[in-house]
Amino acid sequence: MKNQHLILLVLAVIGMLFIAGCTQQPATTPVTPAATPIPTLQPTAAKTTDTIVTASTSLGPVLVNGEGKTLYYFTNDKVDSDSSACTGTCADTWPAFSTDTIRVSAPLMQSDFYTYPQADGTKQIAYNGLRLYTYKADTQPGDVKGDNVNKVWFAATPFEYIKIAQNTERGSYLTDSKGMTLYYFIQDTPGNSILQGKSLVEFPVFGPRLISTPSSLNPKDFTYVTRADNLSQIAYKGMPLYYYIEDKNPGDTLLQKYSTDFFVANISGVSAVATLIPPRTL
Repeated sequence: MKNQHLILLVLAVIGMLFIAGCTQQPATTPVTPAATPIPTLQPTAAKTTDTIVTASTSLGPVLVNGEGKTLYYFTNDKVDSDSSACTGTCADTWPAFSTDTIRVSAPLMQSDFYTYPQADGTKQIAYNGLRLYTYKADTQPGDVKGDNVNKVWFAATPFEYIKIAQNTERGSYLTDSKGMTLYYFIQDTPGNSILQGKSLVEFPVFGPRLISTPSSLNPKDFTYVTRADNLSQIAYKGMPLYYYIEDKNPGDTLLQKYSTDFFVANISGVSAVATLIPPRTL
């Protein structure tokens, strides 16, 4: 009997221990808080000021930089000159368009652009030999407030076959897009060229199929001359335009020095001196 009581007592103790073990909370393993994720920073796109594209403006298509600012050329600059004619306060108003690299978009051609080293270590971009600038007063993309300022600043346009050059001796006159001087021949009459055959070797006609002009000139003043040899030739205000074979560099006006029958194509379309020189048979 005592043995039964002892067994029951042992069983009771075991039962109590079992119940206590079941009701005890299990130990928890400490959890390290997850680290706050570091946000991924998206790289800021670099300003593409080295990109040159065309944009539509009130003037038609013009060259702009990657920020959409219109690019200009200065007629007082000499084509392919090592220095800019815009210095001092001029440079503050007309900052040089400078970059280490050039990227252009079609239909522009990379070969038409190159750089000029500057004294401050930057490189100014030139288009067809003329340095490019922006205009401080242009605050919005598409602004062309600098065009025709003082009749010496013009928006740079693509495919510009007619440019205006200027110097103290010749005044303002026409050149092609590369800065090569264009001439009138004194014996021509409006819309008619008398130069034919071998004469055109020394005095080639100016006759691009496409024309783009500075905004200060009226495109209607440029017409095509009807020639017997079927060559394409442009006239300005009726006066046929020519090159001179001995002009080797942009800005040369050698024919004006050596001949009294030709004169640089001034933008008035006429030359007072021409009326004072008697015609000469070639």
